[in-house]
Amino acid sequence: MTPAAGFVPPNDTQALRVGMTLFMDNTTTLSPKGRDAACVAVGAACVENFTPNAFNTPRAYINVTGSISHIVTYRITPDIAGLVAGTSYPYRLKYAYAQFSLDDWIKGSAGNWVRFGQHGTPWHDFEEGIYRYRFQGTIFAERGGYLSSADRGASFRYNFPSNWGDTHTGIYNGETYAANEVNQGKAWMTRVSFRPFARMDPLYRGLRVSMYYLNDRYQSAADLPAGTAQTGSAEKTRLIGAVTFEHANLNAAFQYLTTKDQTTTLGAAPLPFVREGKGYSIWAVPKQGAGNVGWEGLLRYDHLVPDTRSTVIPVTVVGSNPNNVTFEQQERNRFIAGIAYWLPHPAGAGTTAVLFDVDVLTTGPGVPDATGGISGLSGSSNAAPQGQANPSFAVSAPFLPTRTLKTFSVHLLVNF
Repeated sequence: MTPAAGFVPPNDTQALRVGMTLFMDNTTTLSPKGRDAACVAVGAACVENFTPNAFNTPRAYINVTGSISHIVTYRITPDIAGLVAGTSYPYRLKYAYAQFSLDDWIKGSAGNWVRFGQHGTPWHDFEEGIYRYRFQGTIFAERGGYLSSADRGASFRYNFPSNWGDTHTGIYNGETYAANEVNQGKAWMTRVSFRPFARMDPLYRGLRVSMYYLNDRYQSAADLPAGTAQTGSAEKTRLIGAVTFEHANLNAAFQYLTTKDQTTTLGAAPLPFVREGKGYSIWAVPKQGAGNVGWEGLLRYDHLVPDTRSTVIPVTVVGSNPNNVTFEQQERNRFIAGIAYWLPHPAGAGTTAVLFDVDVLTTGPGVPDATGGISGLSGSSNAAPQGQANPSFAVSAPFLPTRTLKTFSVHLLVNF
């Protein structure tokens, strides 16, 4: 049968494509100074005596993507994990999912789909589509230890007609892609983005207002052995509100984050309570012009208060907290400034970029521990400049601050 005039049949050609993404850098820790092996052997009397410098490979994706039909596509992506002493970078699975297009059934918009498997979470897929500097370090909420870039689950994306925005919602394990499910609960994650000026001048179309919400729970009474009597909150929530702007000469964003976490596993003493955190991030990327090539700048400031309690941190040494340091004073502030050059790629869709940046992390004061030393002045001189993972959730334990960490890095991105 000859198709009716004007009808273009869908492309059901099966395809298999292989690509890669590499992050590489050379990072110099400007402060604090480090201690070499000979100095460490001396012990506590050794004075920090050198400036740490290292070549690193934070990411090495192998992207396998393809299509079974115009409805069914897939992606499998292994990635390296952290360097293991005495060996090398072990590989682990980052993405493995099938995607089912819904465009045959949803009229008036395109790019609608359902994903099933280990895939990107709603906020990361959105922000990293605007903020191209993942190769410098993770986005604000992930760097604070509150979100993961991928998880196992099922999700749905719908594009509003006429470019008004989109929504992405899903049910995930909630334990990140690097861990197994540990309880009966599932994490609901949803993001809604809206373009208020979608039908106006192109200058204004790049403005979007977005909300993201994650609702999950830690171990609850239902997960405990029979006969265990325990009550308390198992709450785990994340709420992000953001305003983003995209233009040929500037990408920028402001976001505000609030968090709630159960801090002690149910069944353990003392009874659990909810720890609340808050913070914001603002960044701007001035660009040379359209095409996403040429020179760009990077300016970013993160402010995070992991514990908003105004109570004084309890100590085990009488009189050892004379300044009455409170939990909310243990804030984290990060400033990033850099300049990047994105190389032209006339022969295809590959991307190469070089970034020179300074990254400065300062944290709130520590408090003396039982020995009279400073609990929280962890600041090991070889601490990774990207890292500031969520520490222990013990009731009275402060978030361990580090000494001011200042690094200078040359980052390289290769994507094909």
